[in-house]
Amino acid sequence: MGNMLKFELRRLLKKPVFYVMLGLCVGVAIFMVFSMRISMDYMIQHMGESEYYAYGIDENYVKENFVENLSPQKLVLSEFWYILPTVLAVFVGIFVCEDRVRGTIKNIYARGYSRTSVFLAKFIVSSATSVLLYWLVIAAIYLSGVIVFATAPFEVHPQTVKGFWLLILGRTLVLLAANAGYFMISELIGSTGFSIAANMFAPSILNGILYLGLSFIFYVFIKDPDFNRYDVIESIIEYWIYTLVMGGFRIDMKVDAYIWHMVASSAYLLIFGFLGWLIARKKEVKN
Repeated sequence: MGNMLKFELRRLLKKPVFYVMLGLCVGVAIFMVFSMRISMDYMIQHMGESEYYAYGIDENYVKENFVENLSPQKLVLSEFWYILPTVLAVFVGIFVCEDRVRGTIKNIYARGYSRTSVFLAKFIVSSATSVLLYWLVIAAIYLSGVIVFATAPFEVHPQTVKGFWLLILGRTLVLLAANAGYFMISELIGSTGFSIAANMFAPSILNGILYLGLSFIFYVFIKDPDFNRYDVIESIIEYWIYTLVMGGFRIDMKVDAYIWHMVASSAYLLIFGFLGWLIARKKEVKN
């Protein structure tokens, strides 16, 4: 197992796509922070124009309503991280399917490595990559926020967000769960292009199907036109993996919600990982 893990790690470090992926995520994160600064400067410079004056937007309004959200920690917890699942979906599709598409998986098995050891090595390396990716993006956003918004008129300084590291831990866990889901899908499909497409679009499509299915059940069996008052659909959707990735672990969440989000993320990680392993064990190797 150890040799297989080292083998996969060496292969990863030799792949150009690995460095392109890291550079893309970090570059986009920095670009978005700088773009926000440019946009805010433009807004302040044109305060006197009618389109802003009509809504009562002046420099004090901007400072009171936006500056607090420009602190580095809040930038880290903002929507900037949404690029990560998409990039990870592409990476995992390539990483998992490469050996099967090229036919080199037969050579790996011929060396005496079991399907379980091959799966675990790839899964561990992929999971470690997702964590590395997230933490590099965090560092890029934080440092960019300090540099870009520490000057006038904003003069934002590092602030402490209550539960900041717990939220980072939660987002790391849900990203690992998403990685496991992408891994399972890629193992099932086995084709690089189709795996990437499925990883990118299947979660949102399934999210819509889940909502429609739950709505249909309530309409048909409960027959209550005001079924939303039960909050069942919203509660189920809240803990769906797509919702956890795109909107989970928010700054304003309560302790009990945080705990249940952690439980749901851990469950997805274990379930997707286990199903991926089962698929890898049963998958036939094409000649």
